[in-house]
Formats: sequence, C-alpha cells, structure tokens
Amino acid sequence: MIFMNIINPDPLGFRKMEKERVINELEKAIQKAKVEGRIEDVEKLKKN
Repeated sequence: MIFMNIINPDPLGFRKMEKERVINELEKAIQKAKVEGRIEDVEKLKKN
C-alpha cells in the first residue's frame, strides 16, 4: 500500500477521474447507438 501511495498520492482523486472517464465512455456509446438507431442497445447501456 505504501508503494501505491508513492505512485498515486491521491487515490480518491484517481477514483473520481476514473469514474468520470467511464461515464464519458458510456455517454459516447449511448450517443453512437442512438445515431445508429439501436434503441434496444441504448436501453441496455442505461440499465448498466
């Protein structure tokens, strides 16, 4: 755990950034599915 803190002194900040990245990826996937007319895929992505 000490080694982890040397590399990443702010693990909570990292988690927040990672969460935001995942949300952005999901939003992009939802938009792409909407553009391509795959409504059922959009609903699946929203549920996850």
